[in-house]
Amino acid sequence: MTYLPYDLQLVAGQAYPSAGDVGRFVWEQPEGELVDLTGYTAALEIRRYAGGPVVLTLTDASGVALGGPAGTIVITFTSGQTTALGTGFYPYQLSLTPSGSSPFVFMSGYVRVE
Repeated sequence: MTYLPYDLQLVAGQAYPSAGDVGRFVWEQPEGELVDLTGYTAALEIRRYAGGPVVLTLTDASGVALGGPAGTIVITFTSGQTTALGTGFYPYQLSLTPSGSSPFVFMSGYVRVE
């Protein structure tokens, strides 16, 4: 599977998503069938720079909500997390792990904090 390239734009001190932000993604097959995410886990890692240390991790237990048969993925950041990141560009990747399988990168890009 090829990952989805997508950049996220955050504002330091503000929760995400807010009005006008996406935050919600739907995974569907090319023929339009939704992918059932039941049993999957998720981990979104933000790094200081490519190959650098992880500065923030969101999981399906905190910050990433998986919608089971609806195929939805919702990413949220608290105002405290956006403040702690500080302004800048940070590479990130969202990995999904099906039950009993290896993780794969679903989405990747940069987080821009203004």
